[in-house]
Parts: sequence; C-alpha cells; structure tokens
Amino acid sequence: MAVNGQVTAIDGAGGSRELRRHSEFYTGETIVTQPASFAQMRMTDSSIVSLNEATQFEIIDYSYENPNQDDISTLRLI
Repeated sequence: MAVNGQVTAIDGAGGSRELRRHSEFYTGETIVTQPASFAQMRMTDSSIVSLNEATQFEIIDYSYENPNQDDISTLRLI
C-alpha cells in the first residue's frame, strides 16, 4: 500500500486504524481517504486500486489463490 495524507481502515465493528506505507488491509474493511489524501492498494492478484481524496472503498469479499482457481472479488466504491 502507498499512502499520502490521512487514510484509515474501518472494520465491520466500526473500529478504525490509520494506514501507512506497506500497511495490510483485509476483507470486511472500508478504506477511507480524507481530503488532500490518496492511497494505492496492490491486491494479491497484482492488480492495483488507486483511491483519490475523499473516497470510501469497501472490500466486501476477496480471495485469490492462483489463476486456475475460482476466485472472488466483491468491492464497492461508496
């Protein structure tokens, strides 16, 4: 993860933590960028998700094992 400014992860119970460079993020979390902030997330399948300022991005369900398996990616931009 690459972060500039204030970026937080909010879990399903409402707890939050500040994200920094190389922070991990998990299924069930919502990633929130504040004004004048951004984040770039590298997923385990090597895809990259870039979040601009004032964005909420929910990782509903995500699983990647290898290209030959049934994988799951359910994400929501709020």
